[in-house]
Amino acid sequence: MVQRGFTLIELIVVLGIFTLVMTMCYTILETTLEADRRIQKTTLTGKVGEAILGQMRRDLQGAAWRGLGTDVFRGEDHGDEDNAEDSIDFITTSPVPDPEDEIPSWTGELNSVGYALRPGEDGDNVLFRRVAWDLTSDPLDSGVRTAIYAHVKALSFEYLDIEGEWV
Repeated sequence: MVQRGFTLIELIVVLGIFTLVMTMCYTILETTLEADRRIQKTTLTGKVGEAILGQMRRDLQGAAWRGLGTDVFRGEDHGDEDNAEDSIDFITTSPVPDPEDEIPSWTGELNSVGYALRPGEDGDNVLFRRVAWDLTSDPLDSGVRTAIYAHVKALSFEYLDIEGEWV
């Protein structure tokens, strides 16, 4: 009667080949995951930028001025290019989140929205969005200002003023 089995050397060779194949698979997987992380990081800025510009476009498309007087849009240019602290504020019909507290004068139809660029701590600028629901008292200065992106390199607002001049 002959017993069949594997010798110790055969088992060691098989384990060595298995280890080599698994190491190659791990290296390929790690390289693929790192490439995916780099692609996500690279495209995230573009996606965030598109989302922010889309929100700004919706807000500006809803800009309202008829029957509301002259204080419905304001742009301010502060500082130079390196230390710019520019802002725009306007009345809009664009939807905004409901206020946390009840505001008797808010109908949900008109809101005040603003965008401001302020210098950040790391050299980049921070973009803020301001929302005000109460339009009865100084709607272009009141409300809640929230940072929406902290790594803005530059942003330029251009608009026609009341005299038809580009500002």
